[in-house]
Amino acid sequence: MKQIFICYSRKDGKIKQRLKRDLLEELNKNLIKGEYNIWDDQHIPTGDGWYNKILKELKSSEAAILLISKNFLSSKFINFTELPLLIKQNQDEKLKLIPIVIEKCSWKKNEQLKKIQCDQLSDMHKGAILRFYYGLYKCIKGEITTYEYRYLVEKVCEALLVDMISPAAPNDLNCTESPVRIENKHEKNPHWHLTIDRLNQYLIVKHYTEEMLQKRTPKSFIFLWYGEEGQGVEIFSKRLLVELRDKYHDICFIQKNIAWPTHKEKITTSLAFKLTEAFCVSGLDAIPMSINKECQCQGKSDKQTLIYISHEPVISQKIITYEVIQQYFEWWAKEFVPKLQHNQFVLLGLSFIVDNPPLFNKKIKDAGLQNFLTKNTTRYKLLEKMKKLEWDDLDDFLRNHDIQIPSEIKEEYLDRLLKKTDGKYELTVEELKTFFKEQFYD
Repeated sequence: MKQIFICYSRKDGKIKQRLKRDLLEELNKNLIKGEYNIWDDQHIPTGDGWYNKILKELKSSEAAILLISKNFLSSKFINFTELPLLIKQNQDEKLKLIPIVIEKCSWKKNEQLKKIQCDQLSDMHKGAILRFYYGLYKCIKGEITTYEYRYLVEKVCEALLVDMISPAAPNDLNCTESPVRIENKHEKNPHWHLTIDRLNQYLIVKHYTEEMLQKRTPKSFIFLWYGEEGQGVEIFSKRLLVELRDKYHDICFIQKNIAWPTHKEKITTSLAFKLTEAFCVSGLDAIPMSINKECQCQGKSDKQTLIYISHEPVISQKIITYEVIQQYFEWWAKEFVPKLQHNQFVLLGLSFIVDNPPLFNKKIKDAGLQNFLTKNTTRYKLLEKMKKLEWDDLDDFLRNHDIQIPSEIKEEYLDRLLKKTDGKYELTVEELKTFFKEQFYD
């Protein structure tokens, strides 16, 4: 049995218990029950020598989770006993460290944590150490969604399921004062610009898509998102395409982009024509067979099929009004979805660029779109608005892409960047592209 040690402050005991419970549940989905043991000081019977027992269990563990908080940083026992030993075990390649920031705190000033913050933390599937996750504390305090929390639990689990011992990359430790170091992510990840933020919106789509494919119901899911001009509304659609295509590479995945009709009259007839045109058929009844042919071309005719259909963002609601969306939903659920075959499932992505997001949110909710759907065939979810980027969003992005900037430079750079772009997603992407280009080629 492999042992995982939890290093935490007792004042954070409730957080530790929740994470421990959910981790064990996630691990048991992937392993034979009982293969992993998560150990903390609550295992010590009353009367036992707690100090020696903790040190013994720590030395016999193959991984350690650090729950970093204000209480963690102020604990003398952690800082003078547990943490030095854990870091040494890690540097000696005897133990994997998984640090998780569960609360806003001054962890960057901790000299011992600096020794591990520059490890190669970005690739979960190559045995790398898990990156610091700043968002966890927000979820536990009710400030972020369950979807983000489940995502974090899954990532911790992934880090534990790879080889327990993850050798540190040479020259990576003690690198907090090094010059800016950037890998050419244009070559390694050409889609970096899609993932600066919008994690919560993506995780909701991911959750419902997984549920639909696993339970084989409903047959279709409609997602609607919105934001002001420049906030990456169209970019999010591209992110969904990339993420879904990569995640579901082992099944038949098909994507179609459909133009909106240019006239209000006979809107459903126009939509039917646009849809059949996208699948190169003469009528809706022929679409399932067209889907089968595309799956045969992919060599996946015996697999489940996921179709992602999207439109360009609606900019003017003179034609695509709330009433038109109601008609679209009703037609989609009653006329198109029932024609799909038993192994065919479809996502529909609708997006709006709006001047007044709160007003749009109210009106789209008042439209009662769910009432125009057939529940057993189609469900609908309104995503959060695409908000302005904030300092923490950019900080997380830099870390996720292994872009290391000395702390005394980074804060000034991010402040200046946000002031220049006013947090607009698309302007920020362009500024980052310029920044990357200067680092790669200057």
